[in-house]
Amino acid sequence: MAAREDTRLTVDTHHHMLPDFFWQETENDHAPVGGVAPLRWSPGVTISFMDDAGIGAGIVLAAGLALMGARRNGNQIDRRGSQMESPIEVVRRFCAAWSDNVGATELAAFFTNDAVYHNIPLAPVTGREAIAKTIASFIRPGATGIESIEFRVINIAANGPVVMTERVDVFRLPGKSFELQVMGAFEVRDGKINAWRDYFDQNQFTSRMG
Repeated sequence: MAAREDTRLTVDTHHHMLPDFFWQETENDHAPVGGVAPLRWSPGVTISFMDDAGIGAGIVLAAGLALMGARRNGNQIDRRGSQMESPIEVVRRFCAAWSDNVGATELAAFFTNDAVYHNIPLAPVTGREAIAKTIASFIRPGATGIESIEFRVINIAANGPVVMTERVDVFRLPGKSFELQVMGAFEVRDGKINAWRDYFDQNQFTSRMG
């Protein structure tokens, strides 16, 4: 007799959606509930966590939906959805997340664990955690003074898992902003970005940073 395929599904039956005001209070006041600072909730962060933990689906608490102002009646989130996003949809959403000024953790959740991010004038960065740290180092006020980066997608095209973007990235600093022309190449695997390469003029960036 042939062995039966294991079709068991791990379900999180107590999934929380934390509203932004809750996250801001615990983060900004450095007073996390239970001593653990929660991640800022987003679909990308949740899917990444579920993938890493081997969770197939989550049942969202009704209270969480109410606090988030959810309008949908359904209360089950499937980590893959009825159909996996196409590579171009993943990249569109990733670029939109930059324009929404979300945090480095949320942006890094778009990547696979072994992803490679390469700003071509600089050294490549490997791994989701390293990518998160790299993003955090230049999208938050610090030595460079960059407060936010907006991705304006001029053109986007895909060939299978490879997505090409022509962008104008808008860098905002205290008291000024500037634009930088960028060409980006993305490789998407199983609904996540496995490689990201950006091509731009490093001298142009340095001179505009001042």
